[in-house]
Amino acid sequence: QYLFSMNNEDFINRARKSVKERWTVDTIIKKLIEMLDQSSKAENILFKAVYDLFFLYYPEAGTKLEEKDKFMEIMEGFSNRNSIKDNLDLSEDSMGYDLDKEDIEIIKNGVKEIMNMRSFKESIERRINEIIKEKYPNTYTVLGGVITARLISIAGSIQKLAIMPSSKIQILGTENTVFLRGKKTPKYGVIFKTKLVQSVDDNVKGKTAKIVAGYASLAIKTDVFSKEDKSKDLLRKLEEEVKRARGNGKSDR
Repeated sequence: QYLFSMNNEDFINRARKSVKERWTVDTIIKKLIEMLDQSSKAENILFKAVYDLFFLYYPEAGTKLEEKDKFMEIMEGFSNRNSIKDNLDLSEDSMGYDLDKEDIEIIKNGVKEIMNMRSFKESIERRINEIIKEKYPNTYTVLGGVITARLISIAGSIQKLAIMPSSKIQILGTENTVFLRGKKTPKYGVIFKTKLVQSVDDNVKGKTAKIVAGYASLAIKTDVFSKEDKSKDLLRKLEEEVKRARGNGKSDR
């Protein structure tokens, strides 16, 4: 009985060690990206609900505040129609429903909760950037923290990214529907959101995405295999190549 107990305890300890060793920093990165995405969804759902109630109260203002950032900017000081009418050049008289003060308080609290969610998302992004910059400095410099984290989350790990061709990295994150019969192969996925791709004209976005993917692939391999910090050199060469592509200005199509 004692021998069986010892063997059983040893088995449990080995199992625990095996499970623990499977956790890596990429596990944390994937969980943080998931949390960021879920927070964004929750924010959008709450925004729609708060906006709809506000529109019922002040439709004239609602038509001018459909864009979320504008809504949040104006509503930060909201207490009633009079508190925001001048900012929107509107009359306090409205065809909207005159809500009770308790309903208005719900709108105000909803706005505060959206602001809290935004602050929470910013804290998640800061943490993602800290981790990526520390663990994968070359990839961080080429792609930024959140884009790198998204690629890791999609691929499963930085090691899996390291063995992918750049053409595959370029389209990671594209919806599966683009591969339906009759559709063209996409030029870019998550990488489309990088600052360099966003900074160029539409006619060279595809070419720029291809360039960024190439340097991203090199940066990932450097972080995984050599672990040398070559970020400055990579960024310099990347920016030079993008500058040439921008200057040529030839269409991607």
